[in-house]
Amino acid sequence: MYGRLTLAGRRPRAVMLAALLGGVFAAGFADTARAGETTFAGTIFTDATSRRNADDATKTDDSRSGVGFDLTRFYSTVIYKHDDRWSANFTVDVCDKVTVVTAVPNGSGGTTNVTSSKSSRCEVFIKKAYIQGHFSDPVNFRIGSADMAWVPYIEADNRYRYIEPVLVDHFGFGTSTDWGVHYYGRMGIVSYQLSAVNGGTYNEASNFRTKSVDFEGRLAVEPVAGLKVAVGGYKGKRGQEVDVPPGSTARFQDGTRWNAMASYTHPKFRLGGEWFKAEDFANTRYTAPAAGRPTPSDEAQGWSAWGAFVISPTLEVIARHDELEANKEFGRFNNPTAFNPRKLGPEGTYTHVGIQYQINSAFLATLAWKRIEAENGRLPGVNVGSTNTNLANGGDLDEVGIWTQFKW
Repeated sequence: MYGRLTLAGRRPRAVMLAALLGGVFAAGFADTARAGETTFAGTIFTDATSRRNADDATKTDDSRSGVGFDLTRFYSTVIYKHDDRWSANFTVDVCDKVTVVTAVPNGSGGTTNVTSSKSSRCEVFIKKAYIQGHFSDPVNFRIGSADMAWVPYIEADNRYRYIEPVLVDHFGFGTSTDWGVHYYGRMGIVSYQLSAVNGGTYNEASNFRTKSVDFEGRLAVEPVAGLKVAVGGYKGKRGQEVDVPPGSTARFQDGTRWNAMASYTHPKFRLGGEWFKAEDFANTRYTAPAAGRPTPSDEAQGWSAWGAFVISPTLEVIARHDELEANKEFGRFNNPTAFNPRKLGPEGTYTHVGIQYQINSAFLATLAWKRIEAENGRLPGVNVGSTNTNLANGGDLDEVGIWTQFKW
């Protein structure tokens, strides 16, 4: 399955952007979809902040430091409802353009550098594109790029995606959508989802193919009003397995991830937390080790806790704290140094505290402070910490400002 859209003509990006703007204006005149109708929706994340991102090894701030305004997400969605059973969703995202060079596996067992937008930050890309079949509450299918089982479930409970992605998405151990077949449903207090996907996520290259299928699942229960408990997991080669010639040193292994969460919602407050453990997520593709050397492996573990206190219908205080150990197997493959005698892998924390104001039914704004602390190298996913992993230095990021969400 392919994850990119090519439009005919000389200026496909202009055509896509025109479609997005058309969706924005049409949304103002659209009602809830009835059979045979098309509706439009959208979500915009912006922020105006002051940021300092420091590297302890070089004693300098990187280029992302300073004062600025960001359009971090602009989702534009078109939903077509054929009837009560069949519908389709097409969602594109606009965000800051960054040229990215990606090492793509090739048939010779190595990799080829491809300049593309295989990144969470690009100009225009497809986030969702699926056909949905609703047969009953317990039996539903989506085919295409659609919500995965774990990250969107946590986002819906956490409610503050516009400030920062949730734990596993934030640090690069999960994704919100991927291309495949997604089965989900609900029976009474139990809900569930199982996704069979490519493993390359929604922003995979246009020529993407893999030999194996990855799986992600979730089982959740809501035993009493307001209380949610869920477990989940992921297993697969993350889109890295390809055919290699005889004699190639390329090897492949499954990466696994286990998840758990619990939350409670009350009219006056919300509390929640999640935990994960991942094995071999960074080593699904590796080079065969020399004789006597162990197979490359890695292990990561982290947790997140969040909460909100409702002051009034339009005002609430919010907070979140994450902790992460990014590579607990670091010591097996690295020698001790004077700066890192215990051979520790990267680890760190993320914290935010803020006050959210509901301007109207579509518009939220939060005045917040964020801090990320990293030790023993650089944290994955967030690019905070030191570039010099041998010296076991770290780094930190501090950011204060206003984050907004506009949704229709």
